[in-house]
Amino acid sequence: MKIKEVLVPNKIIGDFRKNLRDPSDYFDEETVMIKTLKANGWKLLGRGTSGIVFSNPAKSYVIKFTINRDTPYDAFAKLTHSLNSKYLPRISDRKIIRIKNTSYYVYMIEKLVKADSKVCDIIRDYVELLVEINDVYTDPEEVQIDKQMLLKLDKSLKKYPGLTQTIQQLVKIARKRHYDLSIWGGYSPNILKRKDGTPVIADPFC
Repeated sequence: MKIKEVLVPNKIIGDFRKNLRDPSDYFDEETVMIKTLKANGWKLLGRGTSGIVFSNPAKSYVIKFTINRDTPYDAFAKLTHSLNSKYLPRISDRKIIRIKNTSYYVYMIEKLVKADSKVCDIIRDYVELLVEINDVYTDPEEVQIDKQMLLKLDKSLKKYPGLTQTIQQLVKIARKRHYDLSIWGGYSPNILKRKDGTPVIADPFC
């Protein structure tokens, strides 16, 4: 299944174009997008700084829209293929739709569910420690303490072979590309899971 097959047969793009020309009913592009998708059977699943996500109970995937290019997420979407990790979401299609002078980036992503809070906490703590260890301003003694704590967390994540390596790769890429990380510090909805319990880091960069 491709994005074009989902959007075009349901006339979603045509409806979206039409609704954008009607300023009496809609106030901004995101509002138009939400109302158009809802009218075509899609439910608003989430709305954040990196885009809007829609779900349909009859579909095994969700659709994410970003207005113009969200560089960190678009880069992450490509990384999900090159890193080939089961702890990253399966993004089966990506399409750019141009309407007037605006580009809409659309992603077809596997449908996931909320992860267990304990796993989320461990992953966030692991990321936070990695960031501190690699920070040049962290005190050397603190680095040694962080490394010991990291080893303990590493044991807690052993039931997910390859997860810590995936996290390390993401932190390294974020540092190299000067991205912020959205999977540490407080509650984060960006750590989800599949129905089989596999944790998935859904949107790590911002």
